[in-house]
Amino acid sequence: MGNVTLPGEPRLVACETADGFELHGLWIDAANSGQAGAARDAAIVLPGVGGNFYASRLCHRIAGHLYARGHSVLLANTRGHDIVALLSGSGGTAWGGAAFEIVAECAADIEAWQRHAAQAGCRAVLLVGHSLGAIKVLYAASRAAEGGHANGRLRAVIAVSPPRLNHRRIAQSAEADVFLQSYHEAVLREQQGRAEEPFFVHWPFRTLMTPRTFLDKYGPASRYDFLRWLPRLTVPALLTYGSREIAEGGAAFAGIDEAIAARRPGTHVTLRVVDGADHFYRGFEPALFDAISGWLDVLPPAGTFANTGEPLH
Repeated sequence: MGNVTLPGEPRLVACETADGFELHGLWIDAANSGQAGAARDAAIVLPGVGGNFYASRLCHRIAGHLYARGHSVLLANTRGHDIVALLSGSGGTAWGGAAFEIVAECAADIEAWQRHAAQAGCRAVLLVGHSLGAIKVLYAASRAAEGGHANGRLRAVIAVSPPRLNHRRIAQSAEADVFLQSYHEAVLREQQGRAEEPFFVHWPFRTLMTPRTFLDKYGPASRYDFLRWLPRLTVPALLTYGSREIAEGGAAFAGIDEAIAARRPGTHVTLRVVDGADHFYRGFEPALFDAISGWLDVLPPAGTFANTGEPLH
């Protein structure tokens, strides 16, 4: 995969969430770059499932692109970083990582990072995420619109390839056998009182996950089917996909462009499909960056956007 050299002067930073867990990230301050308007906006960049701030090539490249445009950049961990992690802080200790995470708790993590950006002098925040990180930034933005966890400095959201986690669609897809095997095992283990004991699941890929986490992400409630959140947004959002991932990425991506287009809630959501790209945009990163830059170039100033979309049912 090769190394990616980060721009500027990256600095290891930490924050503590409202419930007392310490998180870490890499802060690249545009105030040190000498660029005009530097440090006015911060971009908080979140990796996908089991990822972290130090080993996501695509997120590093996105961070470099946004830094070159004059953003301060924060490559940030949430409590779901890596596959298994031990969380600690003033709130005590707890198991974290993708094996243990409850995705909704990311709102408290993102709130803490937004406070960090504000304390660093940034007036507006751009939330950026890839894959599950894209789901997290959309979720946090929808909560912000309801007066939830995030603060009022949020300017916009860039969601790079968020999967559609809809239980019924997955259970009726060509992946149903593998998916339902893991689902039924999670249900059984939960009924046996083993909801916090990790086991090997086989969907969306082979990894460790507790029954509680699997059912939170992929259960019948479809809690993280992001299409239902789009009408809550009060900031503009860019969603990107690769045409190859839509065609070959399985149940979580099949037809996602058509689903978004058919249910687009007004002009606040922009969809861009990068022709030929897979889920990681390998070989197509410049096209992804062109899509991001083109959208940012016409983004309204912070605080001037109003959601005019219709509710999704």
